Amino acid sequence: MIFFLADLADFLNLFNPVICSKNLKLVKIRDIGDRKNQKHFYICSTKTFKTMKKIAFYILLIISATSCVSTRSTLKNVDDNAPDLVLKRNNTFEIKLFSTDKKYGFDPDYPVNIFFRNTKDEALNETRFLNALAGPNGEKITYIRLETCCPFPTKRSDMGAGFLNVYELKWEGQKKPVKLYLNIYEKGILMVPMGLSLAKE
Repeated sequence: MIFFLADLADFLNLFNPVICSKNLKLVKIRDIGDRKNQKHFYICSTKTFKTMKKIAFYILLIISATSCVSTRSTLKNVDDNAPDLVLKRNNTFEIKLFSTDKKYGFDPDYPVNIFFRNTKDEALNETRFLNALAGPNGEKITYIRLETCCPFPTKRSDMGAGFLNVYELKWEGQKKPVKLYLNIYEKGILMVPMGLSLAKE
């Protein structure tokens, strides 16, 4: 199957003869109309068209995400003066405080802020926090990441926007899984959320 692609999308540099020819998918180029209103049509194979669609999708996703971010953050517990996180020998973060706030970690406006050195290894820093936790009576927890949500402005992202990652935690004997909101972009006082405890080393 082949697709006829007009130069309306050339501003993204997605539909041009360079891309098609590099992938050896260019079949034909033809011009229609007069010189002033000339349009170029490229005929590319299905494989190339799908690749260009993916590129366009990711570009539009970034544009839409940054355009939807408010210029003011709704996060309530960011503290740039908070002490830097300390990494223990077992590759988990050192946590000495227990939160008494029911919203801490469970509300997107009060996430667990775990910025550490940079934001490149988001999953690594999240597991360093989660692996330090246990159930209310010391039960071993399991967790999975459910989604990414809640964009907010931040200076620690090249896009100017950060996101929260939502994790579901389970342990034996638990009545209902709990969800924690983690923020790798901002600093804050690190604590154990209510209803959880510290894992034994």
